[in-house]
Amino acid sequence: MTADGIPSQHGPAERAAWVLLLLLLVLLPLLFLPQTIEVYIVPKAAALWVLAFGAWAALIGGEAARGTLLLPKAPGLRALAGFCLAAIAATTLSSTPAISFLGAFMRREGLLSLLAYAAVYVLVVRLALTRQRATRLLQAMILPALPTGVYAVAQTFGFEFVPELNPAHAAVRAYGFLGNADFLGVYAALLLPILVVAFLRLDGGWRVYCGVALFATVVALLFSYFRGGWLGAAAGIVVLAPMLGARKVRDQAGRLAVIGAVVAAAMATSFGLRALQPRSAETGFARRAASIAEVGTGTAATRLEMWPTVLSLLEEEPLLGFGPETFRGRFMPIRGEALVRLEGTARWDRPHNALLYLATSTGLVGLGFYLAFSVGVMLFVFRRARSGAMDTIVGAGLAAGVVGAFVADLFLFWTPATTPIVFAALGLAVAFSRLDEADSGDLVLAVRTPAIAGLGLVLLTAALLMGVCWAAVASLRGDWYAELGRRAKDRGRLAESVFYYDKAVSSSPWVNDYRWRAALGWEQAGFVRADPEALAVSASILREGLSYDPFDEHAYVQLGDVYRYMASRTGRDTVRLAHQAYRRALARDPYSTEAHKGLARLLMSSKDYTGALRQALRGLRWDPENRDLLFLAAQAYERTGDLDRAREYYARATEADPTYGPALEGLRRVEGR
Repeated sequence: MTADGIPSQHGPAERAAWVLLLLLLVLLPLLFLPQTIEVYIVPKAAALWVLAFGAWAALIGGEAARGTLLLPKAPGLRALAGFCLAAIAATTLSSTPAISFLGAFMRREGLLSLLAYAAVYVLVVRLALTRQRATRLLQAMILPALPTGVYAVAQTFGFEFVPELNPAHAAVRAYGFLGNADFLGVYAALLLPILVVAFLRLDGGWRVYCGVALFATVVALLFSYFRGGWLGAAAGIVVLAPMLGARKVRDQAGRLAVIGAVVAAAMATSFGLRALQPRSAETGFARRAASIAEVGTGTAATRLEMWPTVLSLLEEEPLLGFGPETFRGRFMPIRGEALVRLEGTARWDRPHNALLYLATSTGLVGLGFYLAFSVGVMLFVFRRARSGAMDTIVGAGLAAGVVGAFVADLFLFWTPATTPIVFAALGLAVAFSRLDEADSGDLVLAVRTPAIAGLGLVLLTAALLMGVCWAAVASLRGDWYAELGRRAKDRGRLAESVFYYDKAVSSSPWVNDYRWRAALGWEQAGFVRADPEALAVSASILREGLSYDPFDEHAYVQLGDVYRYMASRTGRDTVRLAHQAYRRALARDPYSTEAHKGLARLLMSSKDYTGALRQALRGLRWDPENRDLLFLAAQAYERTGDLDRAREYYARATEADPTYGPALEGLRRVEGR
């Protein structure tokens, strides 16, 4: 023990936490499981939860058992604690607490992930107390860059480890192991300044590796075609550039020249590779970069249309927001006609701006604490870099990478694929910026714990870790069963697919996507076999799912379809339930093509032809080429005696789908009259 009561040797608990943290930094960007239906996000989220909270449990449990807690002293910890408390409060008050806690399908960014991000930052500042450890973490952070970049480039030529994702082997926007091209853009924007300072700081084989990884990362960034990532990378380099004027960096002019040559070669290689592609995934790099200024078209117009609506949404719950993973249910009913005209009837579960999403998820309180934390930490690091010491320049490079990711996320959102690495980079930036304090005793606060309190902490951390492990295993099992169900369905084995989807629901009951798939299987079985019991099971599954997420318009459409199939056998009460389900779907999404279609079919079967026509025409307002809605409108016109309009709409339906038999038959019928 030191004079301050701080253990002088790392105990087994701290060593375990250290190993888990290293594994997190190395594995998270690379991890994927083809055996799961989400392939990338679920494995990363599960690994994040287990490794981050496992490291915390090992560290806190071990120190509590030893009788002395070592609490890190680092910038931003109070603000970070405030952000965590705001997220916890928002989740507690959420209308969908289970989903807000564990995360939604394809996102997995509930409270558990938000707390894991914070845990990663604290773990880094707590464990990286020496130059050796800080360097090891830096090496772990850059290690996945090269395989990610190489795989990303291969994807642009049609190579894919998971063939189902690109069966045609076509050129695609590169996404590496991140699962999304935009995520790769954020990751590359984060890593570029980090690789620059790592090249300056590290020696020997690691310097060579940094140079090769820098080359691959620049190429991958360009082939991601994510303009937000390009802006982020530029912002990070601009922030870092003044720091590179420090005397100790100027002494490495040769290395700086090599960095410039590597970046130039990577850009030239990217243009050459693109020229070799028979068909590229996007317009040329220069044309796409120029389109950043075209704010009246494309995704820029979409975001500029969306963001003011999101700001108006904040007026309802300004302090704590609606809770994590609740954006879709609140935004869809109010998104407005202009956005629908730009993007069709897409389902929006993110505003494609990380700050706006935080505001809707954790309120202005959570957003304020996050900004205080992140901006405060970066200012601390950049002030330290004024000394010109090489370690502080490395810290500034890490912070510049965070700036790059921050800018890129202004056009995207947080994700377990990249955000934990951003928080780790912030922590490591702090660690490098204060390595000169490593022997001053100012980095941790030793707090002695009574035996009974220590025992309580050990039991509490063990219980929390068990809960986290359950969530991770349940998420992976649910996704695995869902993938088995998808494969069985693709092979035409309906009963087998329903069996696996039911298993997915029982494994991960908060993931309603599995429930909708199971319900659809029962619905199809009931429709094909004319089995009312199967339809009743489908309806029961859907009602249970709506108890988890009452804002899911898709579930109400499905429920309406089930009741409509049941109506011919059970009478007017079921018709009423179907009508009610469709109306609730339209209340949650007034522009839902499927809801308008289902309600129009219900009204047709009830011989309300005028009402059916009204619903079909409303749906066609947002989806004018929808063959089913065109056919329903034609049927309604025919039943009301307007044969000219019926002929017009039957013809439009056949133009939308020349093989659509019912429309072809209807057109022949009215032309013969």
